[in-house]
Amino acid sequence: MLVTILEQAGCKAVMAVSAREALTLAQREHFDLVISNISMPEMDGYALVKALRSLSGYSDVPMIAITGFSEYEDVTER
Repeated sequence: MLVTILEQAGCKAVMAVSAREALTLAQREHFDLVISNISMPEMDGYALVKALRSLSGYSDVPMIAITGFSEYEDVTER
């Protein structure tokens, strides 16, 4: 849904189905913004951001984390 909204706003948007795919895409081309889910199998959003930050050109790229978690107990400090 976010890809559709961003494209309708005139942005070029690319979707990855996993954190590993996102890393592969980020190594191939540079993105100006990263929006990631927090909860993903294999690698969560926190680990993805850490991995992206280690890539050349991604130290200052804005990264937004989204989640479906809504309960106070779901929140942890990382």
